[in-house]
Amino acid sequence: IGGFIGYSSSVIDNCFSWAPVEGNSSVAGFIGHSINTNIINCYSVGNVEGSENTSGFIGIGDSTTVNSSYWLIRSGLTDDYAEGRTWTEMSTVYGTNDSTYIDWDFENIWNRYYANLGPSGPPIFYIGGIVGIEDHEATLPSTIVLEQNYPNPFNPSTKISYLIPNGYSDNVKLQIFNTKGELVKTLVNKKQNSGKYNIEFNALDLNSGMYFYTLKTLNSVTTRKMILLK
Repeated sequence: IGGFIGYSSSVIDNCFSWAPVEGNSSVAGFIGHSINTNIINCYSVGNVEGSENTSGFIGIGDSTTVNSSYWLIRSGLTDDYAEGRTWTEMSTVYGTNDSTYIDWDFENIWNRYYANLGPSGPPIFYIGGIVGIEDHEATLPSTIVLEQNYPNPFNPSTKISYLIPNGYSDNVKLQIFNTKGELVKTLVNKKQNSGKYNIEFNALDLNSGMYFYTLKTLNSVTTRKMILLK
């Protein structure tokens, strides 16, 4: 069981995991069991709990090479493959002046700024987000589209984007629910026209766990899940 993948025999580069991992054997923050795998520029920071072959990055590694990859140091964990780092050492400010993130592509792949916290944690992918409403009708889909929130997992805020097709002009409702189906927060509940929308959801007052966000329109309901990790 791994935070990123359970079993691997391939090349993995420029990936990360924030997922908590729990199991019995071969439990690790990134890969549970690795055979003939080449891992480059990756990291894991999720909590790891297991009873046998439990490691910070790779549980069992056979013929595996790891380069410039890191795991968050936690009590009781070791790792024979990746380099352990404290949270401060994994922060991107520290990483620019030390031996962390050597040869990582911060121009095209990675972003030094983690969510809205600034450079105070591990980097995330660099993805240009939607800002406000997009007015170019030619770029709109033919149906409602609810995109995956970003970042995900997140702490404490994330952005939810959705696209409303040409010709639509009616009520739109965007709501957050917990795993019990209870309404947590209503982010949008008003008439909206066609376009691209970007909504920020701040979960500072919520507990860690899985949540669902649902977009309701006049004739459609779309739901996706997201993970809050504190």
